[in-house]
Amino acid sequence: LAQPPTERAWPTGRDRALARWRAAFDRALPAHGDVIADFPSLAALSLRDSVHSLHHVAAGRYTFSRRAYPAPRAPAAMLADLSALAAAGEIDSAGLDRLRRYAAARGLRAVDAAGDLVRLSPAAAETLAWLEPVPAAGPGIPFDGALEWLGGRVAPGPVRPGDRLAVATTWRRVAPLPGLAQVQWAVTDARGRTREDEPRLLGAGWTDPGAWPAGAAFEERTTWIVPDDMPPGAYTLSFSASWRRGEAERDAAPPDSLVRATGGSVDVGRFVVRTR
Repeated sequence: LAQPPTERAWPTGRDRALARWRAAFDRALPAHGDVIADFPSLAALSLRDSVHSLHHVAAGRYTFSRRAYPAPRAPAAMLADLSALAAAGEIDSAGLDRLRRYAAARGLRAVDAAGDLVRLSPAAAETLAWLEPVPAAGPGIPFDGALEWLGGRVAPGPVRPGDRLAVATTWRRVAPLPGLAQVQWAVTDARGRTREDEPRLLGAGWTDPGAWPAGAAFEERTTWIVPDDMPPGAYTLSFSASWRRGEAERDAAPPDSLVRATGGSVDVGRFVVRTR
């Protein structure tokens, strides 16, 4: 039997734009010291004096082995897109939790991000305000009675292909979550044509929405990468939500009224793209 490919054979416009951000983050890493990176950066970093594959640190052991992996005690940096790893089935909730605890114990803080690609370095405090507690608002849009969307905003632009579009969304956990919370961005042009991204982890994997205090509201401040092939024009950014449990995914159910009105997607805001 033929094995279907697990990755796209040709990069998309978003892949190309994100690759430039990844290359810039690779160049921003310190010249020496232990660096932990996910698969897409390993080849570019292969000439460094000390590189660790992130999947070993996440698993806590070597590949296909029970032998414990000696994660660096004083890493100089970490670079990873945990959402992409989760979507590919290469990291699970236990691995995400292990990475969060490891980063906290080593004082690694987010210092830059492009979408869910995050660069972390040792720092006394977060220099990238990407998750902030906010006053709890009124009723929101519930998903499966577990997570509520309370509102959002998008920087109006203009932005150009390859840019980072600032996006903020506010959420509140109201009950135990049935899995890892995922958000799938979609962008629609003035003619009603829509392009969708792969689902991403709410909190980019560096926070666990399932552990948020019940009733507390948090604003996630992230960015959406404008694809290289996006024509100039006016666009609407929206999202749908889903849950991931192991390798299984299912849609998060919004209210019936939202399904009837929009098919289940939620508009976040509008923005303008100019030519590069």
